Amino acid sequence: MLTLREQRLREKDDHIATLQRHIDSFESVQRERADQAKMVGEKEEESSRLRKRLVEVRAALQIRTDGGIAPHPVKPAGDQPSLQIG
Repeated sequence: MLTLREQRLREKDDHIATLQRHIDSFESVQRERADQAKMVGEKEEESSRLRKRLVEVRAALQIRTDGGIAPHPVKPAGDQPSLQIG
């Protein structure tokens, strides 16, 4: 039979182990949130870039509908096509 002191020590060890699992869980959630925040930042940058590109395309199309020189697509080195006015 365990003495009262040994029993209390075992209870404290169990409590410490439980607290450590909670800390590990919170740290895991914190890492997930940091990853999500990074992803949101990247998506915001992409959205901003696409909005800027949309403004450029609309401006090029406006020139075309206003009777100006029609833009024609050009394939740049990057991923997205570009419009150039000839």
